[in-house]
Amino acid sequence: MLASCMLEMLEHLQCGGIIRSRSGMVRAFNRTARTLLGASDGDDPTMPIRTTARLETLLRKASPRLEAGNGPTWATVHREVGRPLVITQLSVMLPRGRTILALVDLERAARPSAHGLQNLFGLTPAEVTLATGMAQGVAPADLAVELDVSRTTVRSHLASIFAKTQTRRQAELVALLARTALLP
Repeated sequence: MLASCMLEMLEHLQCGGIIRSRSGMVRAFNRTARTLLGASDGDDPTMPIRTTARLETLLRKASPRLEAGNGPTWATVHREVGRPLVITQLSVMLPRGRTILALVDLERAARPSAHGLQNLFGLTPAEVTLATGMAQGVAPADLAVELDVSRTTVRSHLASIFAKTQTRRQAELVALLARTALLP
């Protein structure tokens, strides 16, 4: 029960979650972990073995190595060229000596929910589109091109977003959006 709640929580935070047995065998993982490990969907009975092998391959690339212990430990891995991944081993009391690994893809920006932005700040659908694009790291000028609107329209929406979120600069707004990405 606790383990599945932890996996769900990590999924909500857009982090991969893996539960390993004391021997290191993968027992459960969430969708994000499946994606990060390149695992396939399905009820293949060898999936835990294959997933464990993929995880071990990933952990061999880690620096520093994850060590079993009481406190959290962190490791950084470059899965592919330019695709860093941070792994932390969480020290949560799980039955039968199991541990939880959290995987965070540093290339993937957290995306706030459209519904959340509308409820929290009263943003219009156009403002939500602009705000989520900025949260993903896209510059306003590039969003104008991508959304096929003028820069003046983007500036107008941005001014409205600043007023509604009580922010003054893009950096403040992006930081706020990153924090709201954790909300449902």
